[in-house]
Amino acid sequence: MTTFYYYTAVIYAAAATMLILSLIVRRNQVLTQKQKQYYIAACIFVILGGFCEWLAYYLGIFRPEAIGLQTAAKFCEFVLVPGIPLFGSMAITERKLIPKLLAALAAINLLTELVSLFNGMIFFVDAHGIYHHGSLYVIYMAIYIVMCGIMIAAMLLFLRDNRSTSTGIILLVVFFLAIGLTIQSLVSDVRMDYLISAISLTLYYIVFTDVIQSTDSLTGMRNRSSYDTRLSHLEQTVTIFSCDLDAFKLCNDTFGHLYGDKCLRTVGKSFREACPQNATAYRVGGDEFAVIQKGAVDPQLLIRAVEERMEEYRTTDPCLPYLSFGHALFEPGKTSVASVVEEADAMMYEEKARRKADRSKLEAAWGIQLPPDYR
Repeated sequence: MTTFYYYTAVIYAAAATMLILSLIVRRNQVLTQKQKQYYIAACIFVILGGFCEWLAYYLGIFRPEAIGLQTAAKFCEFVLVPGIPLFGSMAITERKLIPKLLAALAAINLLTELVSLFNGMIFFVDAHGIYHHGSLYVIYMAIYIVMCGIMIAAMLLFLRDNRSTSTGIILLVVFFLAIGLTIQSLVSDVRMDYLISAISLTLYYIVFTDVIQSTDSLTGMRNRSSYDTRLSHLEQTVTIFSCDLDAFKLCNDTFGHLYGDKCLRTVGKSFREACPQNATAYRVGGDEFAVIQKGAVDPQLLIRAVEERMEEYRTTDPCLPYLSFGHALFEPGKTSVASVVEEADAMMYEEKARRKADRSKLEAAWGIQLPPDYR
């Protein structure tokens, strides 16, 4: 009896955690509406799955004759659980293949559970109201483990795409989840899988939103707040780049702000594709960008890489503005961050001034005559 009350408290803690997290997600001002819906759905599936397991456990103790109801509760639990990694992954990834793969695995799981209702291959409840694993219970576990692995991979890809340093935290969450489930599998009286799932989902949310809040929503680059924070904590030699779009105000006036947003997205994509692993790109203003690259590097390598990406996109969109670059080396103890940023900005504006003298490319692409003082 004590074990039942203990387990009731565990399920209550898991459900309360997910309810609170759902309310936090709902009030989040950074996530998109779809991201909120998917994350809340994952929370609801934890609550429903936990309730179904609790109900089956309750019936097995207090109503062992209710075999049909206990079987239905376990069936619902086994069908609901794969929805946790399914919706959790859909909240964090834009890759279309991952949700499709997870949905296919969830459908396979549903079919096996339906068959199990008739032959007990995944689970069954005996005549005494006692729940048992079936001979092919491993199929259910394999599907769930694979789905959780895909969710973890989706998060790691998200972190990689956003140049996040939180990969280690996610691996610790995975370790926590694995240890908790291993303990439960070895000690039958310990039932904490839903509490572990609730805590893991909460930690995933914290890491995910931390990255989202430091990312510019339009370009996918890090935002100004992230840039300022990075500058204030520089303790190693880095190369700082300043970059600005030429004639971007005129581009907006000529082609409209929707096209201007498209240009900014293309620039963001070019930077994200061109930057090596030791470099992070930031959008620090309307058409102003920056890159911080570790070490004393050859700045022309990065500049050429970005320009080459822009030229590739310019083959299908010849109206894309050009970029002006500046760069400077920060060495702790020798220079200040402020002076290095000013040096990079000054070089960038000098390049913009030189580019103004060669306006033929833009005039040909845009079909207009640029004013003398265009920026």
